[in-house]
Amino acid sequence: MKYPAGTVFELDALQGVSGWDPDERVRERLSFSDKRNYNLPDTGRGVPTTLPASATTPCPPEVFQNTDITTGPCRVTAVGAGALLREQDVSLVSQNGRNAQGLQIALPAAAPRPDRYELWDVLRDVRSDAQYITSAQSSLDLDFSALVPGFYRLDVYASKGIEFSIRFIKSFPLLVTISQHGRYTVQTTLY
Repeated sequence: MKYPAGTVFELDALQGVSGWDPDERVRERLSFSDKRNYNLPDTGRGVPTTLPASATTPCPPEVFQNTDITTGPCRVTAVGAGALLREQDVSLVSQNGRNAQGLQIALPAAAPRPDRYELWDVLRDVRSDAQYITSAQSSLDLDFSALVPGFYRLDVYASKGIEFSIRFIKSFPLLVTISQHGRYTVQTTLY
């Protein structure tokens, strides 16, 4: 995983245990309290992984008071499901004066025109509105400035089926580092 220290994620409840022995007799004698895991939908390279609970710290709720959480940057983690589109065809763009709030996808000349889009919240496995997309002749422009932080997948379809898929993370706007004494410092998230 390649995330800076202090990166904030919204995660589901603890999901599993690492080092789980298949023999129930052995499990009865072991403590797995320090081996609990969260499912992290994206490593930063578009694939899921597990995140040990011991490597996490709960974020104090007051950190984001009076902060617009939609102002965090986007980060593209994978481009796939179609040989026509390459990673260099997808660029982060500014929206409303904020860096990395949207994507611009240069459409290959040989690609059919997209006619349907689905935006998925990967953590919750829920389809979101695709109201963020405007289409031009040679590109798709996506404005995610109103999107809340999370792990997302954009599926783009043409008449014959899915053309390509892009996985990205909309980050929280702040990195939060907590000291041993319970104090915390914040920095702006940059990508």
